[in-house]
Amino acid sequence: MSEESIKEEIVRLIDENPNQWIKAAFYSDEKVKQIMASLYERWEKSDSRMLPIDYATLDELKQLYTLARRYSRLDTGTAMRIALGSGLPTPMQRGKSIIDKIVKALKKMLFPAKPSL
Repeated sequence: MSEESIKEEIVRLIDENPNQWIKAAFYSDEKVKQIMASLYERWEKSDSRMLPIDYATLDELKQLYTLARRYSRLDTGTAMRIALGSGLPTPMQRGKSIIDKIVKALKKMLFPAKPSL
């Protein structure tokens, strides 16, 4: 994928997305904020010519593209929680949730409830 096509895809996935919560969640991401701050700094130093994204390195574009794909696939409720600061569960939290479900199922299989008298 060329740099220009990556930029176009980021714009399509985020800036042209009709779901404003997707856009808000994307731009509230810490990594996105960090990259955008650098881009705006470079853009301002060049007398605000072109667009800030035009000053991104290939690595920054790839990072933004990866995040844009991730955020563009979120449902509205999840995007809203992220944008408002509640965020997604961490991998550790998701892991605990799965482990809790497995343990609960095993307990039911190994220790069935005693019939009521």
